[in-house]
Amino acid sequence: MVNDALGLKADQTTTMLLRAAAVSHGSAWVASVDALTLSEAGRVDCQAREVHPAETTAIVRDLPNLDAEPRSVESFDVVMLRTNPGRDGRGWAHATALSLLRLVRDRGSLVLSDPDGLRRASSKLYLAEFPADLTPRTLVTRDIARMRAFMASVAGPCVLKPLDGTHGRDVFQVDPAQGQNINQIWDVLHRQGYVMIQEFIPEATEGDVRLLLLHGELIELDGGVAAVHRVPGGADFRSNVSAGGRAVAADVTPALRRVAAETGPLLRRDGIFLAGLDVIGHKIVEVNVYSPGGFQDAEVFEGVDFSRFVMDEVARMRAGGTP
Repeated sequence: MVNDALGLKADQTTTMLLRAAAVSHGSAWVASVDALTLSEAGRVDCQAREVHPAETTAIVRDLPNLDAEPRSVESFDVVMLRTNPGRDGRGWAHATALSLLRLVRDRGSLVLSDPDGLRRASSKLYLAEFPADLTPRTLVTRDIARMRAFMASVAGPCVLKPLDGTHGRDVFQVDPAQGQNINQIWDVLHRQGYVMIQEFIPEATEGDVRLLLLHGELIELDGGVAAVHRVPGGADFRSNVSAGGRAVAADVTPALRRVAAETGPLLRRDGIFLAGLDVIGHKIVEVNVYSPGGFQDAEVFEGVDFSRFVMDEVARMRAGGTP
């Protein structure tokens, strides 16, 4: 289940996983998040397109030509959520999907990740549940006076961003000592809801590392680790690829392994099947639980088919295996 079945791109992790599922099982189905129905009989249905084994470029090319067919969601072996509520502004669709898929889960179907866990982890506030020494000093508020007091206590640059956001949009680095237009930045963010203010981590100039975790553990296969180092582009401190950053091979240090090990129990508690941790230095700045990307670059750098590995684990769980 994705935001928009016809909006997939060939290089996206979601499309790579869809291809791996089709290759493993002969076919796989894809549905948009707004294509669900709760029938009079209480059955959860959807309009879905059947995808057969092919390269991701062919899958994306052929999707518009495939008919969307009515299917009972409970008839599928597994339902994998690869949605991103922060990307399309349709919170109503994503909230309803989680509620309907909870029904599907409670009737015995395997839903990955767990709908209740996704709801709990759906905000950047999820960071507050992680060990304090693994996260930057953070304030979430709509009170500009509280924001100013926090920034004064940090005595250095801070990062301001919307609590609900993605792709590095409306993320600002602010140094009060340099007299930037803090009021104007605040107005931009305040209009969007709650504002998150974090201390600036000096290592951010070197970029961040996206660690990909399965069942709360680093994905490792044939000596390769599913991780990507994202380097800022030019003078921009943001390392998001969509903001001009670029991906290079990651050096997964003992400090990064410690971050993964200490956050794993929380992810397992909440039934988060696949997660991406964005780490600067040894501080987690983002937790991606809906549709973490990075597989294409990780597979190129490590020479490992991580997508197939993930779908093999899905099949194992469907057969009754425990996480």
